[in-house]
Amino acid sequence: MKKFHYQDAIKFCWERMKENFWFFFGSLMTIGLVSWISEDVDKLSENNPSFDLTILSILLLMLMLILDLGMMNISLKIHDKKEVTYTDLFNLYPRILKYFLTNLLYFLIVFGGLLLFIVPGIIWAIKFQFCSYLIADKNLGPIEALKESSRLTRDAKMDLFFFGFIVFIVVLAGALCLVIGLFFAIPTVMVAYAYVFRKLQENKIEIIKEPESKK
Repeated sequence: MKKFHYQDAIKFCWERMKENFWFFFGSLMTIGLVSWISEDVDKLSENNPSFDLTILSILLLMLMLILDLGMMNISLKIHDKKEVTYTDLFNLYPRILKYFLTNLLYFLIVFGGLLLFIVPGIIWAIKFQFCSYLIADKNLGPIEALKESSRLTRDAKMDLFFFGFIVFIVVLAGALCLVIGLFFAIPTVMVAYAYVFRKLQENKIEIIKEPESKK
């Protein structure tokens, strides 16, 4: 299997981030605003429980899931050098249930692995880490996304482990730069994951295609 090079990934994604910095900045500010409102609503709901606040909390959670999925979609499009607009943050909303269920399964698998002396949890976290990208990219179902992520990461787990360590260093460096650095680090890391995802797809024969009838 051809290997991806960490330096190439970071360099390529740094350049893509610089070209789209203000787009990423606006997107991150949008996500930050929704997150801030969601936290305030949750606090109000804890102190003064009400049906209206509970519904609002659920709606804000759904919006956060849509935005998370949208950022993956944007990262893939920017990596692929396709045109992006702010509507890309929201236009995958029909896949929100798949995204939620996939991430729930991913969490349960990793959590179960961590209970088994930690190491299995780390291995499974690496093995299934691209399941969410497969929702954004291929519109797969939860089980299919987990299986395809397992196939893509086969024979690449050690490379992905070290890549994850490099990503941690990049984000840490961004946080240490008076937090402002995160506006550079987070987009770079997001495009870097899209880069690795595409490289893994290139190294494998794709056997799963997005159904034409789905959006």
